[in-house]
Amino acid sequence: MMFDSIHTHTNSFWRREPTRAPGSTRGLAAGAARGHGARAREGKNRNWRFFPRKTRPRRSDAHHLMAGAGADPTDGSSPLLALLGTAEGDTAVTAYVASLHPAGARVSKPDVKRFPPSCAYVNHKAIGLSLCYEAGVLDAIHLYADGVDGFAGFPGEAPHGLCVAGEKSTGRSVVEALGEPTSKGTAGGFVFVQYDALGVKLDLEAADWETPDARVRCVSLWST
Repeated sequence: MMFDSIHTHTNSFWRREPTRAPGSTRGLAAGAARGHGARAREGKNRNWRFFPRKTRPRRSDAHHLMAGAGADPTDGSSPLLALLGTAEGDTAVTAYVASLHPAGARVSKPDVKRFPPSCAYVNHKAIGLSLCYEAGVLDAIHLYADGVDGFAGFPGEAPHGLCVAGEKSTGRSVVEALGEPTSKGTAGGFVFVQYDALGVKLDLEAADWETPDARVRCVSLWST
């Protein structure tokens, strides 16, 4: 297993040449695999999903893909995951965003980027949260570490025990918790690991696989 070999640094996931994840055929997500398209040229929102929903494994398949060392692969109780599939402007999203601000604090206006034909990113940079809508429906969520692409650190709880801050926010800790990823590669100059059955992709602060303690830059989430 990959997390075992991290400690020995021999024949490990970190030593192997990264492979490229297949591209999505849906909307602008296809541009991610071809070089990130217009959004990446602006240097914004580079952490896209790589698999169309119809080809992603079922959540129940997680039992066969995860090592189960510390994380429940069927954990669907996260309030973040419950937001996926809601419409743009849904009150549940508004309430969740407000809950991440200090009590009584003014909720800052998000930075909204729209890309044809039907994609929109609603970026709440003050709380490290980016919401990706496809045809008006919340299709993916991105949680940022402090200082990444102009975002503050995400202050909430990520699903599956994942973190974007602190000692547990490293490639090593992710693999120890979730086991061997189902895919890996590079995007935007950084390496990533992806767990298809959970609908999770993690971008790491490293350009190669020689730094197992590289911090997590961004956690991306989608429905499976």
